[in-house]
Parts: sequence; C-alpha cells; structure tokens
Amino acid sequence: MSRTDFRALFTQAETVAIYTAAQTSPAMRAWLDDLICADMVETSNPATIAGVQAVEAAGLIAPGRANQILGIANGGAPIGGFAVGQLVRVLPPFDAAFPDAYPIEGFSPASVQIAGGVDFDPVYLAAVAG
Repeated sequence: MSRTDFRALFTQAETVAIYTAAQTSPAMRAWLDDLICADMVETSNPATIAGVQAVEAAGLIAPGRANQILGIANGGAPIGGFAVGQLVRVLPPFDAAFPDAYPIEGFSPASVQIAGGVDFDPVYLAAVAG
C-alpha cells in the first residue's frame, strides 16, 4: 500500500505519539525514515511488522492495535492472506449488493471487514490485482 494509506491506519493521536517518541529515540526515527523512503509499505514485511509491534510495546498505540494495523487476527496470520488496506471484490452470491472494489478495514477472529463495516468470510472475497 502507499505510505499515505499506511499512515492512515493510525489515528491522529497515535501518529503524534509516534513522532514525539521519534524525537528522542534513534531506533524509532530510523524506522520512520525507512517508511518515508519506501515506495510502498507492505504489512507482511518483517521490518514493518517489527516496527509496528515495537510501537505497541512502547505504549504508543493501544494493546492489540499492532495486529489490527497489520491485518493479523488473534496474533496469528492475516485472515485469508489479506491485509488491512488491500482492495478486494466481493464474490457471489453477495457481489450484486457489493459491486465495487473495497479496501479492507480490519479483521475479526473469522471474518474480514471491508469499507462500511461489513464483515465477510474470506472465501467470499478476492484480491484486486494491482
């Protein structure tokens, strides 16, 4: 996803807390610099995962937010191989009601939430080729 899309996964308060911490933490500053230099941010990249988990461990985001931001359910693998922010199409029999491509907003233990807060079993979703 784009850097802008990745940053949008954080609340304004979280972003401010992260940038404030980066003023005194060289490790946090280096992680932010890496993100700024990246063409795209992949939530499955080990460096991205480690950075978001470090932000949570530092108390800059609430417990559980790292998994939510990274699109990981219950501390495990992303549901259906999808990631937060990824565009998906809804498959039959629900495609008539959801005809467009939708970004993934989050996950529950067994479902994927698309824009608008609608949850789907991942078997009813397909990634949009980018």
